[in-house]
Amino acid sequence: MLKYLAIISSLLIHCSIFSQDVEQVVSNAKNFFKQDPFTLQGGIGANMVFYDAKGIANRRDPFYWALNGNLNITILGKISCPLTFTLTQQDKNFTNGLDKFSQPFNQFGISPKYKWLTVHAGYRTMEFSEHSLSGSLFLGGGVEIAPTKGLFSGSAAFGRFLKAIPKGGVQGVSVSLPAYERWGGAAKLKFGKERNNVELIYFRAADNKNSIPFDTANAILPAENQIFGLKFVKIFGDKLTFQGAYHYSMLSTNTYLPVTKIERFTYINKIFSPRANSRFNSSYLFQVDYDLKGYRIGAKFKRVDPDYASLGAVFITNDVQEISGSLGKQLLKNKLNLNVSVGVQQNNLDRKQIATQRRVASSASANISLIKNTNINLSYNNFSTDVVAIQDVFYDSIRLTQVNETGTASINYSIGKEVKQTINLNTTYQESGGNKQASTAVFMLNPSYNLQLTKQNIGFTVAGSFNTNAFSGNHTVNFGPTVGVNTTFFKKKCKVGSNFSYQNSTTNDVLSNRNYAIASFINYSITKSQVLKISHAFVHKKAVVASAQDFIENRLTIAYNYSFGTSYRKLKTRFSRTEIDE
Repeated sequence: MLKYLAIISSLLIHCSIFSQDVEQVVSNAKNFFKQDPFTLQGGIGANMVFYDAKGIANRRDPFYWALNGNLNITILGKISCPLTFTLTQQDKNFTNGLDKFSQPFNQFGISPKYKWLTVHAGYRTMEFSEHSLSGSLFLGGGVEIAPTKGLFSGSAAFGRFLKAIPKGGVQGVSVSLPAYERWGGAAKLKFGKERNNVELIYFRAADNKNSIPFDTANAILPAENQIFGLKFVKIFGDKLTFQGAYHYSMLSTNTYLPVTKIERFTYINKIFSPRANSRFNSSYLFQVDYDLKGYRIGAKFKRVDPDYASLGAVFITNDVQEISGSLGKQLLKNKLNLNVSVGVQQNNLDRKQIATQRRVASSASANISLIKNTNINLSYNNFSTDVVAIQDVFYDSIRLTQVNETGTASINYSIGKEVKQTINLNTTYQESGGNKQASTAVFMLNPSYNLQLTKQNIGFTVAGSFNTNAFSGNHTVNFGPTVGVNTTFFKKKCKVGSNFSYQNSTTNDVLSNRNYAIASFINYSITKSQVLKISHAFVHKKAVVASAQDFIENRLTIAYNYSFGTSYRKLKTRFSRTEIDE
């Protein structure tokens, strides 16, 4: 009997659970279909710039236009599809064949997202790691998977990183440097949560050596690159944090060379095609931070091999080793924040250069909010560089020490609501020099006072600038005032303003130029979603002595921005009302 009761109880429990699951599914389905089928949000912008210069060569095109837009489509409240595009006046050059000789100026892309899944298509950038795929624009596709409850997440990308650009141009005009067509892809697998995780990274890119004709005059050669990376983060409690990264790069800078075999690490032959010019390099990063009774203590070790490179990273500083430490402290209920760091850097890690450069970098900063309505920021940086010869025979000819010091201070004081007054004072001092190096010293002082009368809808600005630069026995000084006014009309729909600046320029205590600048603008809100902006900048650099530069520049900018937001139900209601009115 007990056996039958157990079976019946088990069946009832399972039926109950199944009924609850069915009810949940039905409830989710009802809520799903209650959602608006789609919503649209975004904006479109158009810009035109007119430029003219007299006395100097034009520093930009006389006329320039650009269109840009963004659109976000949300389907059933769950799937998000952001779309972006950019069109510029460079497109006009395509009519005479210059598109063959330039990387694409006009770009478009879309990145639909549903919960933890994001898909990329078009011209996109994706971040995998600093030393693999980072910041490079590609035309292709990608995917990011980041479940909120799971332990695994990842991303992948594939596309064209460079368009093939042959040598030459049209009628002597060349827009871009020659380039081989470059295709590549990357993948990343992450295991763990934000506080404790490990990431595995892979990147590969290769140039198509048949994409442009071979030319010995070209300064470029087809390349191939593979990178394996490992990153980790481990946080113990709320006080101790360990994080690190390791990357191994295999790069061939000329794939015209025949493939060879590596004798020592034979496994590389199975995943890479080594050549005589192939380079194998690593990068390391280890960092630890510890919170101790209000103190934030940190230490970092970083090393990037001399020839480390990635075909997927916009910029990498290689041939550097750095050891640094930092200390931070918050005092007086966070009204006083102090930070200090000291580090040592050096290059020539493979000892192939004539000299080794060592740098001592130290910095200190303070944020002070002890006085009501007043905020003070202070910072100081000191970078000293010491170049030491490897061989004594060169010692006297290249030994030098370079010191760079920078100090900044800013004070902001603000009071009032209906009559709002703001005082700012910013100053910077920078000095660099050393034996056998010309020293330079730069000092900048910029005070300003702003008065905003809220009820009267008018504001005034009075500012000044004082800049000095001493270098190679010369001394230049630029100083002068700036005054400005702004106000609003038509129930704050229209805002206008203008600033006038005057500046004297002296060289070795001799007045060389008087500079005038007028900047004016009109911003008009046509509707809540439409804004028209017109601005004009006039600059006259008037020569006082015959050797000084004398020119006039004018720049007129017209911009129109339209933002919108609607949905299927709003459109349906609007069309229904239209039909009723008819």
